Amino acid sequence: MASRENILKSLVLFFLFASVLAPLFFSDLYFPPFTFFKSILFRIFVEGAFIFWIPLILFFPQNRPRFGLIAWVLTFLLGAGYLSALFGVSFRTSFWSDFERVMGLFTYTHFLLFFLMLISVLRTEKLWRTIFITSLGASALISIYGIWQKFFLLNVGRAESTFGNAAFLASYLLSNLFIALFLLARHNRKDFLGIFYASSLLVNAFGILTTGTRGAFLGLFAGGVVFFLIFLAVARGKPFWLLSPRQSRLLLASLFLLILAGGMIFIVFRSNFTGSSFEPLRRVASISLSDRTVEGRLISWQVALEGIKERPLLGWGPENFLILFNKHYDPRLFTQEAWFDRSHNIILDVASNLGILGLALFFALLGAVFYKIWNDRKKWSAVDKAVLTSFGVAYFINAQFVFDNVGTLIPLVLILAYVSFEESIGKKGIYAPKSSIAFYGSGVIAFILMLIPFWYGNMLAAAENSSSKTILNEIRSQVGNPKLLDKFEKNFSGGTFGDPEPRRLFADFVFEVEKAGLELSDNYRRSMLELARRLIEKNRELEPNNARWVVYEANVLNLMSRFGREFSKQAEELSMSSLHLSPRRQQMYFDLAQAQFDLGKIDEAFKTVERAISLEPSFPIAHRHLASYAILAGQKDVAEREIVWLEDNYWSLASEKAVPNWSTPEEDLAYIANVFVRVNDYRRAALFFERFADKSASRAEAGEITKKDAADAYARLAALWALAKDYDRSYQTALKVLEFDNSDARKTEAKNFLKTIGRDLP
Repeated sequence: MASRENILKSLVLFFLFASVLAPLFFSDLYFPPFTFFKSILFRIFVEGAFIFWIPLILFFPQNRPRFGLIAWVLTFLLGAGYLSALFGVSFRTSFWSDFERVMGLFTYTHFLLFFLMLISVLRTEKLWRTIFITSLGASALISIYGIWQKFFLLNVGRAESTFGNAAFLASYLLSNLFIALFLLARHNRKDFLGIFYASSLLVNAFGILTTGTRGAFLGLFAGGVVFFLIFLAVARGKPFWLLSPRQSRLLLASLFLLILAGGMIFIVFRSNFTGSSFEPLRRVASISLSDRTVEGRLISWQVALEGIKERPLLGWGPENFLILFNKHYDPRLFTQEAWFDRSHNIILDVASNLGILGLALFFALLGAVFYKIWNDRKKWSAVDKAVLTSFGVAYFINAQFVFDNVGTLIPLVLILAYVSFEESIGKKGIYAPKSSIAFYGSGVIAFILMLIPFWYGNMLAAAENSSSKTILNEIRSQVGNPKLLDKFEKNFSGGTFGDPEPRRLFADFVFEVEKAGLELSDNYRRSMLELARRLIEKNRELEPNNARWVVYEANVLNLMSRFGREFSKQAEELSMSSLHLSPRRQQMYFDLAQAQFDLGKIDEAFKTVERAISLEPSFPIAHRHLASYAILAGQKDVAEREIVWLEDNYWSLASEKAVPNWSTPEEDLAYIANVFVRVNDYRRAALFFERFADKSASRAEAGEITKKDAADAYARLAALWALAKDYDRSYQTALKVLEFDNSDARKTEAKNFLKTIGRDLP
């Protein structure tokens, strides 16, 4: 029986160690290529460990985990998540999440199992040290890859490494940095391991620097200060690594004074660093309440507070923050990304998702960890307490500005399990019979139990994700092929938790095609739009409280209006009936106004856009919509008023002031020019497009776009001046085309064009 126990333990340990390596991996076969693949791998490894863990703890009770305080609080916290999901907005979303986050209760359940298996089979300091070394090895490789990205790849502002996100990378490296510090503080020999710990600490610290993540910087600084203060207050007379007590105090005091001095110099001369070419330094120096990212965070926190007030006890349910965000949307958020699914603050995220009950358990978890560290004097040295406490502070500060995912949670749960592991040393469970039939039967039952989540939650979802991306790439490369549209729709026949995401991506593709103005047959265009509508309609049926799908479907219906007024009518009805889902989101009103305008309800359309403007008067796109409708409706006074507003408040600003996810001032100029073309006012169209072409020329000279792009812009401008019958300007503009593209093909094109206005090339 001892050999059976050892085999089972070895298999469980194999899968647990493999789980720790999951952050190393990403794959372009999936979308998103970073988070999704890590999550699938982690869950599969945990399920593999579970299959062998069940017979291990059933028939070898000495391996059963002892539920200490931390384990109980974690279990209750997960239970609060399930309770909140049951009474929340969407249990399905709470349980499964989506392809982008993969952080529903299904994943959190895997993390609890991961925690329990860690404290169950890792019963010696040697095993814990080995799994920590495994995590450090992975983090060192990930950090080195990020550093390589930062300094050896072009156009990489912030290192993202295998996480595809600088903030997530910083959170992951932050946890591993403190793991390295903890192991280094306990190591008392000058050998390879000591060098490895010190090297890991330094490379992770430098990796965090290359991410330019301000929350991680603040967390690291706060954690460093706490470590220094605790070490001096509690660990006086204690050695640190190979240093004597006196050397330890002297080194830490020197580092502390150096950090303080550097901080003071930075504060005094901060303005001198805002233009630094080193982005991490520039980002830290630019921290202010007026910073766009900081401003967005503050507003999103206010939105979260409004949602918490509405459902204070149990919250909205895990992964349902987007529903809260839509309902309490703040119109000032037009400068941010369109759809927030997190508040980017751990306290507000927990409170909004799990309510007061969940928040109380979250703080209970923090309390249990610190109680365990500080109450047990025999198991934790003063230096241990300093390191673990400072990590808790660093993590908590960083978590006020970012959220966790599978990759960042793995080292965090490792640390929690290690702190809890001390509670289970030497504890034995109740003896159980060792029947061979029962022994093998338990393994079969565990395998069957894991088969459903393994297949449906992981393999089937991964297959659909990958095939969806593959087919969508084919559609992008073969626009106009109707067979691929049918192939994409059939891809959802199996149905998985991630269906909404690839459906959304297809709709985004349709919007891109329409914006690009590609020449497509009416049959293909209609088939493409009808498919997008069917897919988004399924999303809306699946998540009826999600305003995002209303916006998407209304957009599609408005695009379909070219095929019949009934689609505009449907868009109007859908938008009107769904305004309550996000009553202050401007896009809801833009979609409604478009449908009303296409139906000939001009006055109603104007009132709808004016309502959107009243929500946030500084939103340029709202003014552009009103200007466009006024031009098309022949209301010149209104059009001129709105154009003047756009000129004074948007077009005259630098490009970096552009509204994210909407348009740049240059694109606005081209948009208004196109509207004037629709009413045959070619002179006004040319005047606006001339500014667009000149800006394109400047961008081409700066290397931001190709010279061919600038030549194309001037070619179109020359055509507009010709339509306006200003042949002199048309001629001069045609010559500018050749300044940017002097190819034979372009010369022939220019020559043929000039013949139409009675001119020749010089």
